[in-house]
Amino acid sequence: MSRWLAALPMYNVGDEVAGLYRLWLERILARLVARGFRESVTLAEPGESLLDWWQRDDLLLSQTCGYPLMTRLRDRVVPLAIPAYRYAGCQSGFYRSALLVPADSPIRLLADARGRRVAANQPDSHSGMNALRAAVAPLAKGGRFFAEVRWSGSHAASIEALLAGSADLAAIDAVTHAYLLRQRPDLKTALRRIGWTAPAPGLPLIAGRRVPPQWRSVLTGLIVASSQQDRSILDALGIDRFVPCHWRDYRTILSLETSAQQHGYPELA
Repeated sequence: MSRWLAALPMYNVGDEVAGLYRLWLERILARLVARGFRESVTLAEPGESLLDWWQRDDLLLSQTCGYPLMTRLRDRVVPLAIPAYRYAGCQSGFYRSALLVPADSPIRLLADARGRRVAANQPDSHSGMNALRAAVAPLAKGGRFFAEVRWSGSHAASIEALLAGSADLAAIDAVTHAYLLRQRPDLKTALRRIGWTAPAPGLPLIAGRRVPPQWRSVLTGLIVASSQQDRSILDALGIDRFVPCHWRDYRTILSLETSAQQHGYPELA
């Protein structure tokens, strides 16, 4: 008997949200078993390296960011469906990043952030890096815009950098931002949004490449059907529905990268 692993590591913002995603995942896996899947499945803890996690041979179901999906995972995973969120900055399965500054910052437009410090979560993040790079590229001069780029490790840490005064701007995934606002209402007055990045397809639910095609199809069907079956959980998570997705849907991610390169701004700098 094969053994498989599953986890949803992307939006575990606090215990309540993490618990809801785990409950939803448990329900999907239970329905998979009811449909005849007889292999062993364990709910796992992905660990620090998500890239290693997504490339595991025993990966059954997970969620990734669109940027590593297109740049690092093309031969390792298969996109299944996109959660369509109801939050500000999200629409019909697309999402943006909120461009945030401290409430008392003199920055009013992105151009005002020239020569300032930016906090970004990860170099392989679409929401924190790729989308911001594309927004900044037309404003950059000589391949530079910011005085300093600080890699924080997470969107939450980027926000803490803004609050602590060690960064002047950050691009925060709209869904993460909404979850953090629910937990910390003080952020509504402590930070100010000066704009949004361009829309891109949301973070896809994925199956490992070794999952047989028939079971990938079943998983997609179960995920889409849960839009009706798990309404109370999804309402609490701000998810309106799930939309089936394909590789071609994520070309937008690479087009934003290409646009930045064409402006002579290949790296966030």
